[in-house]
Amino acid sequence: MQNKLKDKKIEKKEEAISGERSFKKEMLLIKATVVIVMFIAMVASILYKTDRLYTHFFYIPIAMSAIWRPKWTVPLGIFFSLYHILLEISIKSEVSYSIFIRAMIILLISIILNEIWKKELRYQIKISTLTYKSCHDALTKVYNRGYFQWLLGTKLKLPVVIMVIDIDGLKRVNDHFGHPAGDEQIISAAEILGKSLRFGDTLARLGGDEFGILAQSCSEEGALDIMMRVDTLVEQYNQDQSAERWLSLSIGYESDEKGTMLNETLKKADQKMYENKRRKYEVANETIQKNL
Repeated sequence: MQNKLKDKKIEKKEEAISGERSFKKEMLLIKATVVIVMFIAMVASILYKTDRLYTHFFYIPIAMSAIWRPKWTVPLGIFFSLYHILLEISIKSEVSYSIFIRAMIILLISIILNEIWKKELRYQIKISTLTYKSCHDALTKVYNRGYFQWLLGTKLKLPVVIMVIDIDGLKRVNDHFGHPAGDEQIISAAEILGKSLRFGDTLARLGGDEFGILAQSCSEEGALDIMMRVDTLVEQYNQDQSAERWLSLSIGYESDEKGTMLNETLKKADQKMYENKRRKYEVANETIQKNL
């Protein structure tokens, strides 16, 4: 697990370096284009004594900025508008309405492109938000049952281990301490399960106090390691809780080497979870009767 976490950190670092290189490359290209366009504009203005030719070149870096670095779009529009005015006045030694009209057109185009980008950004944020909500549980922020079921139908790395986890005695906690306390246990269970997983494993809230784990490329030994980490974290959590609010989890798991009947594998894991839960209650009842 430590090696996988190390590999993940290296991968993230490489992605960050790659993103930084891409940013520098794009910025260098935009800056180079700005300089080239400014030079072409100056030469064209001197040769042709007109603003009808070179002003169209100003749209190239503005458009590039709108695609790669949208926040630069309006500043570039302002810059080229002022550059156009200063260049025309210095070459022609006169001021005309056409100079300011073309400058305003350049600025207007940059504003329109910027607004298009903002609208697209708001749309993408809305889509991302809706996508997140459709796949995640509102209370615990882990995946929901719909996403878990969808994942079972995808191509997975075999062998696959499916775990079903249920919180013991949640109804008692809700009845004695209120539903906020029950929600707190659900959230704590999700955090503990999330910390117990390997990189690449999937945790989902299947409903109520029940969770599901999908572990790809996982042997039974790997499943037992996950369960041991869960037990350790639960013990640590309960050290800070009163006995009436101790967290207890019942877990059942099933391994599937073929990956063709994963819904059946999920049902078997669910059955094993309830068998473990029943044995817990039987042991607890025997203990109570002996004490009596």
